[in-house]
Amino acid sequence: MEKKKYKILGLIPARGGSKGIKNKNIINLAGKPLIAYAIEALKKSKAVDKIVCTTDSELIAKVAERYGAEIPFLRPRELAKDTSPVYLALAHAIKMLEKLQNYKPDYIVMIQPTSPLVLPEQISAAVKMVIRKKADSVITAIDLEHDSHPYNIRDILPDGRIKFWMEKEHYKFPTRQSKPQFRKFGNLYVSSYNTLIRNGRLEGKKNYALKVDKNTTHDINTLEDIWEIECFLKSRKTKNNAKNFK
Repeated sequence: MEKKKYKILGLIPARGGSKGIKNKNIINLAGKPLIAYAIEALKKSKAVDKIVCTTDSELIAKVAERYGAEIPFLRPRELAKDTSPVYLALAHAIKMLEKLQNYKPDYIVMIQPTSPLVLPEQISAAVKMVIRKKADSVITAIDLEHDSHPYNIRDILPDGRIKFWMEKEHYKFPTRQSKPQFRKFGNLYVSSYNTLIRNGRLEGKKNYALKVDKNTTHDINTLEDIWEIECFLKSRKTKNNAKNFK
């Protein structure tokens, strides 16, 4: 596969200061810490040659290391605030790997640990796409739901009246078919070294989308999300076992 020709880094940003759910990145999800799902997906994809977790938390570091990620350093606290842009944490990690291990990746695969349903085959497909198209970046995208399409969203004015948020676009009377069909989800990014380090961006000018199934794009922000995803995982496991039984 292409990974023999290119150095491809799997990078998981997992700061310790979650406010909504304490220690969210390592909370138990169907018998495993949340971050384990991202690490295992990267491993099974066979699309990366190194998996690193960038975190400011020693507790998260120990858990991530137990499941197979490298933790060669801890992230500085100033890059682990809830207002800190994620690309700064990624750039710091890449520069530290260059400094400590003389490792400079050609592409960086970033997976959010709060999205445990990312599939190994999605990672492989995104890496293949970025290399085949000589792209700056590839991101995941899902279908836009018609009822919540940006063209239909309305804003409330100070005097209480409402107006379409994208008024010009709305009054062109677009059909469902002519409206933009997809939106970025962003649980998985593949970015070139130059895009991330030299340009300070996750998405470059030559940017492509990998369309993924909505069932793989659930994100964990609340306890209710955890219960919902646990039910989904149990259902998927039951279906897989039924197929194997046949």
